[in-house]
Amino acid sequence: MKNMLNIIIKLIKKSFLFSFVLLLSVGIDGFVLAQTNNRIIGGHLFSTGAPVQVEVAPSGVAFYTSELWLFEPGPPRFLATNRDVGQVIDLGVFDPGVELVFGIVVRDTGWTFKMGPGDRNPDGIPHAAVEWLEPGVAVVGFEDLYGGGDRDYDDVVFIFRGGIASEQCGNGRDDDQDGLVDCDDSDCRGTPECGGENCENNQDDDGDGLVDCVDSDCFTGCVGIGRCSNWPRITQITPSSGGNSGTVTIAITCCNIQQGATALLRGPGGDIPAQQANVQTTSDFTFLSASFDLTGKEPGVYDVYVFNPDDTYTLLPGSFTIKEGHTGEVWIDILSRDVMRLGRTQRILIAYGNSGNTDVEAPVIRISTGQNLPIRLHPNGLASNVLHLLAGGGGGSVSTLRAGATVTVPIFIDAPNAPGNVDINVELLNQGNAPILWEELSPLPDYTQEQWEDIITRARSVLGDRWSDLMQFVQDNVNYSTVEPVHLDELLYYMVILIGGGSLESSSIQSLDIKNLKTINRDWTKPSISSETSDVQDVKVIPVGDLVVNPTRVYVITHGLGGRNDTDPNDRFRKLAEKIKELDPTANVFLVDWTPLAVDHKFGPFIIPFANDPWDVKDNINFAATLASIQLASYQLDGYFDLSKTTMIGESFGNSVNEQIAKEFHGQADLALIFNPASADSGRTPPNFQEEAKLSISFRTFSIFDATPVWKLADYDLLLETKEGQNDEQEHTWGIQWLTEQLNRYGRDTKWLFNPNGLGLQSVDNHPFDGVATLDGSVTPPEPLLRNSTFFPVNPFRILEKKHRRVQVVGAMDPNDKVTSSVLGIGEPLRYTIFFENIESATAPAQEVIITDQLNLQNMDISTFALGPIAFGRYIIIPPPGSSSFTTVVDLRPDKNLLVKIEAEVNMTTGLATWRFSSLDPQTGQLPDDPLAGFLPPNRIPPEGDGSVSFVVFPKESEDIESVCNQATIVFDVNEPINTPSVCTNRGDLPDLVVDIIGAPRFLKKLSIKRGSSFLIGDITQNIGEAVAESSRTKFFLSLDSTIDPAGDVLIGSRVIPKLNPGARSIRINKLKVPLNTPRGRYYLGACADGDGVIVEMNEDNNCKVLTNTISIR
Repeated sequence: MKNMLNIIIKLIKKSFLFSFVLLLSVGIDGFVLAQTNNRIIGGHLFSTGAPVQVEVAPSGVAFYTSELWLFEPGPPRFLATNRDVGQVIDLGVFDPGVELVFGIVVRDTGWTFKMGPGDRNPDGIPHAAVEWLEPGVAVVGFEDLYGGGDRDYDDVVFIFRGGIASEQCGNGRDDDQDGLVDCDDSDCRGTPECGGENCENNQDDDGDGLVDCVDSDCFTGCVGIGRCSNWPRITQITPSSGGNSGTVTIAITCCNIQQGATALLRGPGGDIPAQQANVQTTSDFTFLSASFDLTGKEPGVYDVYVFNPDDTYTLLPGSFTIKEGHTGEVWIDILSRDVMRLGRTQRILIAYGNSGNTDVEAPVIRISTGQNLPIRLHPNGLASNVLHLLAGGGGGSVSTLRAGATVTVPIFIDAPNAPGNVDINVELLNQGNAPILWEELSPLPDYTQEQWEDIITRARSVLGDRWSDLMQFVQDNVNYSTVEPVHLDELLYYMVILIGGGSLESSSIQSLDIKNLKTINRDWTKPSISSETSDVQDVKVIPVGDLVVNPTRVYVITHGLGGRNDTDPNDRFRKLAEKIKELDPTANVFLVDWTPLAVDHKFGPFIIPFANDPWDVKDNINFAATLASIQLASYQLDGYFDLSKTTMIGESFGNSVNEQIAKEFHGQADLALIFNPASADSGRTPPNFQEEAKLSISFRTFSIFDATPVWKLADYDLLLETKEGQNDEQEHTWGIQWLTEQLNRYGRDTKWLFNPNGLGLQSVDNHPFDGVATLDGSVTPPEPLLRNSTFFPVNPFRILEKKHRRVQVVGAMDPNDKVTSSVLGIGEPLRYTIFFENIESATAPAQEVIITDQLNLQNMDISTFALGPIAFGRYIIIPPPGSSSFTTVVDLRPDKNLLVKIEAEVNMTTGLATWRFSSLDPQTGQLPDDPLAGFLPPNRIPPEGDGSVSFVVFPKESEDIESVCNQATIVFDVNEPINTPSVCTNRGDLPDLVVDIIGAPRFLKKLSIKRGSSFLIGDITQNIGEAVAESSRTKFFLSLDSTIDPAGDVLIGSRVIPKLNPGARSIRINKLKVPLNTPRGRYYLGACADGDGVIVEMNEDNNCKVLTNTISIR
């Protein structure tokens, strides 16, 4: 203690000769560095040629034990620990001008932190501050926590004496003997002596309009000097401009940003505060997502301000420009190699973006393969044959795609174990047309089937039946901004458990990467089925919930051929009845349950279970209607039933039961909704409600069990749009489920049930349908009939854009590659991904990998360069949005005792982009001495030994540039450089031909065609591109699988397509002939626009369309 006090007294005495830079801490055996402007964060020590000595000084509260090392000049030397207070070490003499790089190794954590700039340290920030007491005497204080801790630089303190110097600014001498004097030396850059800001006097010393802690001179990187240590600083904003026709979200990357921070634009149009601001922190950076309503705002250059709750703030002058607004389009692309190794996991990149300068609603991305292969968003993540992503990210909210954003996301596909092809399909879906397939949501392992069904029931009642319903719920209840898209399948599981009553602590939920959800409080109650039923054995009329005398409305719901399950809470008829009662509590709702008669043929007193012909139950319909009418009549006597107030809802044969009930009461129902009326093949004429209801509407599908359009059944006969890929049986039972989905989504606004007159239904002459009841709950006019056609096209899901890429599965391939999009759309950036791999036969892991890419400054706008995901093994690192340089350290412990330092940047002068992966020994901060210690092992179990880097850059706006080409170079350790293939992107307006097969209802799967015979099929070939498509040919094929291969599939016909302007289409019915030599079997029917491949198109991967059903060739 006496020795320590002597040290402190000596230091205090010396401090009176200069500024008082050391404060004695009361109650602590040590001292802290004062917050003064004389302290140099990230400072250097240089040798003057005289002997150097170091003493271990008392420090602040240091919980860790740290070792002091001299790293340069090497070899590294251990000197002492911070626990050896008072120990003095003589270091000897060094050559003049040599930098002495000291650092600490924190024993408890393994981190190494060095003096000097932040790029020497694993977290990229300075960890040492230098305070000069007098010439040749300096106090150096370290921060021992990753990320800088409290940044007071007193965790570990050492005193250096003797032959050391740093440049003293303004004394006219070359103090550190580096040949640079005073302001010519980088040590003096930004200091008051050299025209910089004095950070302590509340004045604008350098005349740049920025005072003290708002001036960048008061920062060393992200670390504020003196009193500015806790002030924020903006390091990056994206986008740098936005349109004045909507909302624009800016991702602002900041240092020292606090939760609750907000943002402001200040410029020609005055102050524009952020409507919404969210602070989000990743493992590598923190950013503020700020949304501004720029509608009608004055164009011009604006300053960007960020305000912390503690009144500290920062600004970036002139960093944002408001321009005339234009709504862009969401684009999507697949960045993949042309081949993949059989039986191995392949890394694929999906890129998407917003080409406009205002925000847009994030669409849904649906990713699948033609071979139903497992797909993952992360190497160890949730696997499914179809992957749904919410295409937000880029620094915006979870349900918004930020203006000008470009997002690149890796996915992982398991290749098959046999050679062949893999077809990658990516669809951009409008949210409203993407149904949630609740029935396909597999139970989590933490729950029994019964528990899971109850959870699903509760969650579904709140979340609805479409992704748009879920997104609206998330938007209303989730405070979450992100740089990545959201895995919708994982999000759905999370929300199901959160709302349905499961445990969020379950092991399976803990693995889901969904964060920052608000607490959701939503009471959920479901009406209960009354136990009061009829004594009639074969038919029960069951009231739902409490009966109301003199009800405002009555609903009679009658099931179809398959009956209903009274014990199943998920029975679709029961769920519909419960939902109606919930929405209309002053009404009475009755279920007509004639299940025994619907599944057995009743003949007089005998019941005979049907064997081969379920249509035999048609003979039970009148009997069932009579029994139901008797029970309804008793409810009528008690004031619970009134036919004139009744809406009758039926499915299949249930409509015929309802028709007979109406006739029994010798009156008219108010409304009849006739879902999937039974086909005339049932042996019974389909029901006709034109005389039995004041308003009647029928809903039919192309199911072979539905009544054909020949039958006029109601005042308005509609085609009911079905879910893509449903089979005939599901379509025939689709109507009741569809109506329930509308009620879950729109509640009392469901016009079909509560205000059908508000739908604006109109009869259509010379057409079997009066309209199409679409999946989003609206009604649209029917498609015009084709001349001489007896086929009727179904309105498909609205798919905004499709991309397809065929990848060949091979046994061997060049693993190092570069890919890009072959064609660039208007307003889209060039996007590139470089793949690298330590091959399976390698004998050691790679310690260092360097990737370079020389960009062409003549045709690329280097100022728009932005880094994308950086990936290796199971690690995916996302740089800040819009960043052109990035440094981070990935800790591989405990799996491997290694750190990986990643440095990525582009040289704005030369256009050289560089990525460097360096393995570091946590103890030394240097490359490992062990040659078998490296971050990238041989790729024996993909993707552990492969990786990728991605970036985007906009082409220059020149009409003379038609194609942009370049390649990359990859170096593993000290091996020879590997050049990737050169890749090219074409730009400019191009046509884009697509085809739809029409006149092919789903009953084609029951169609059997004899070899040598002909049949009719229709097609619509359309140019969805931006330029004229010259004459081409559309070809038709039979294929044994769901993809078209013109070289191997059976050609059954073709037709000439005339020259098509942008947006134009050609429609025709074609007579196709099956060749006599076609092998017998089941085939997919497909068509390909530009079948001869003569048109250069915007997208060469979307020419073909294949029907989901097959036909039999005999």
